[in-house]
Amino acid sequence: MAQVSNGASQIIAPNRNAVFTNTFIAPQEFGAILPTANQDGLYLRGISPRRIIGCIQDFFVQYYASFSGNIAVPTGGTAEEISIAITVNGEPIPTGIMITTPAAVEELDSVSTQIFVPIPRGCCQNIGIENLSTQDIELQNANLTVFKGGQI
Repeated sequence: MAQVSNGASQIIAPNRNAVFTNTFIAPQEFGAILPTANQDGLYLRGISPRRIIGCIQDFFVQYYASFSGNIAVPTGGTAEEISIAITVNGEPIPTGIMITTPAAVEELDSVSTQIFVPIPRGCCQNIGIENLSTQDIELQNANLTVFKGGQI
């Protein structure tokens, strides 16, 4: 299990990732889950202890990602639909998109989602939170938690 978080308010430009200031990685996951160099998410590795000798078959290591936070349109913006998403290698995952329409500027709404992320054995992928809106958004109390599951 690993968790990255940032309780402080941050302004995220369109198509940019949230920044996380606190990182916890359970000792048994070190090496399988690592923080990214620029603190904008986690680096997931397809490490699996199980190996099949003499069989050509693709295996995936299953991760479970959960995100929660509060988002708003910051001062100077326009109160309209805003959205953020869990991304894998910079690509938004459709089931990981969170959308809200605040009634006014600076009105925080809670958003959350959970997804499964299969990582090919031997490969690595980044997971983060990206602003999909056409304007800046404010993000507070951001928490991204990832659990490593089994092999599929």
